[in-house]
Amino acid sequence: MTEHTKGIEVIGGDSLPFYLVVWVGNRKKRVQRLALDRRNMFNTIIEITEFLNVRLELVPLQEGVVVDVRWETLDKLDEEKSETHLEFRLTMEQPVAEVYSRDNEKEYPWCCGVYSYEVVYEGKVYYGAFEIIPKNVSKTQLQRIHEVINQHVSDLTLDFLRYKRSEGIQSDKNSHRVWDFLSWYQNKESMLFSAIEWIERMSDSSLVAKHRVEKQPRRLSGRSFRWACSPRGMLTQSSRYLNRRMVLNLDSEPNRLMKFYLNQLLRKLGAYVSSLRHAISELEVRVAESETDIQQLKAELERRKTIRGIAEEDLEGVHKVLSAKQYHHKSLSKRLQMRRNNEARARNSFQRLYAKLQTPFWSQIQEKLPKHPLSRLEQGYRTVYRIWKEAQALNEGVGSHVRVPAAKPTPVLYEYYVFFTVIDVLMKMDCMLESESLSEQLERSFSEEGLLDGTKVTFVKERKYRVSVVYNEPIEISRNRALEKGGYFYSYRESRKPDIRIDCYRWTETMWRYDSSVVIEVKYRPFSWIYSEHGSTNTMQQMLDYRLIMYANGENSHYGDNPNPIRYVICVYPGDNKRKRLEFQDCGHFLQLYPEEDNIVGQTELMELLCSWLEN
Repeated sequence: MTEHTKGIEVIGGDSLPFYLVVWVGNRKKRVQRLALDRRNMFNTIIEITEFLNVRLELVPLQEGVVVDVRWETLDKLDEEKSETHLEFRLTMEQPVAEVYSRDNEKEYPWCCGVYSYEVVYEGKVYYGAFEIIPKNVSKTQLQRIHEVINQHVSDLTLDFLRYKRSEGIQSDKNSHRVWDFLSWYQNKESMLFSAIEWIERMSDSSLVAKHRVEKQPRRLSGRSFRWACSPRGMLTQSSRYLNRRMVLNLDSEPNRLMKFYLNQLLRKLGAYVSSLRHAISELEVRVAESETDIQQLKAELERRKTIRGIAEEDLEGVHKVLSAKQYHHKSLSKRLQMRRNNEARARNSFQRLYAKLQTPFWSQIQEKLPKHPLSRLEQGYRTVYRIWKEAQALNEGVGSHVRVPAAKPTPVLYEYYVFFTVIDVLMKMDCMLESESLSEQLERSFSEEGLLDGTKVTFVKERKYRVSVVYNEPIEISRNRALEKGGYFYSYRESRKPDIRIDCYRWTETMWRYDSSVVIEVKYRPFSWIYSEHGSTNTMQQMLDYRLIMYANGENSHYGDNPNPIRYVICVYPGDNKRKRLEFQDCGHFLQLYPEEDNIVGQTELMELLCSWLEN
């Protein structure tokens, strides 16, 4: 049997009468094996390079082959009904399915990592796996990028708005988040309360002796006679008697154990409700600030429209900024509404379980673990135990039902890597953090989205200079807005959001005074995509725009504005063996920066550039 007439090998089963081809860009990769057991799917991995088109092709080896495929994607937290799989039916008549096309998709549906897919043929399910690998760096280099980022801010590499199954290489037992538990709990809630009601009906109980003072003698015991001879008993002789009653005791060891499990679930629900409320409060502030900014920008746009002589290009530029802010505001508002919905559901679940534990049945049961393991539990008890056990597994990030945050997109990770490399370079230049530790400065700007726009880390070197490293901060559209916002930078050009801006302040007799800045634009792309000798690329145009950023010193400053504050514009990219590590072109510097085994390529050149600027 030749390679082209041989079907897919099945681990733990017979070969299939067809094979599948995965087209990645223009290259095809044949699926060699599938598994009957999900645990064996890691032996079937095929590699797919990120951002390339992906197609799936069926090659049948006999008539009448029909195959259904479920292809895993990411689960988006901000979408109420997020599809976690793409589904295709492949037949002899329609053997090809488009999995991903750059022309049709706005957002790439995976991050780097391992995913599963299912192939269904004649009612049987076969499991396979594919791994998304980085396009412009190696897997080893990407791993090093993750390490550098996490050394500075733990979990910053994770995307808490997009989730995946725990089989992925990016899973981490500490990465479980609130919404995952709540989603799981709400699916289990009905089963949990059915089990609780079963326990209340069929509870393990016993009769125990209780004594009560009554008017008539009924069932007297030795304790009754001792009480009658006591000073209190003698005072009420012939009118009060201590009678023994046998009452039902619900405070059994199995019930105590169940109350312990239920209270643990209740406390976890309560903690997650508090966490959601905190997240909602933070989002409400950001939404309000965003709304205020949009209204101010709308007023600015209308004002400019009424002024004769304002160029159409200027109005178009303001309109683009407004559209970008409105899009961001819509995304924030949608996320806020999702959080409110999640908080309301979580609060209802908490209140329902809390009310149940306050009923007479559960109030008389202690929350206490038995001294010895219970050898046998009945039906309802077993159900509560299983649910509690699953909750523990979720908390530890294990189990087949667990979904974990995906890694952030590789271009974003590369941006973070360059940002932290700049920080490390300044530390090697003997710059000291101005006040708080690095982690404290960064934690204030760390949300579920990652580093927020405008994240700033400030260093100082004696009384020579003060340096602020600013991440992704928008530049204002006019001098007046720059002064109103307290940002001081403004530009009339289209590109107004450099990835990294490094601001230098020099010490005067009494204060720090702004001197100049360096802009770093980060591109996770090949050099041929960002530079051309035969014309201006979008990146080159961005770099030229950044050169025209201006700085407003303030209305009452006797120093005046700084119309040319940008000393260098540096475009950083992952590397090209055919180019110099650092080269200067008309639009600015181009610097290769990427990790190797024991060092960072380009770090020395970056340090030399920054030293020549700051030390002179």
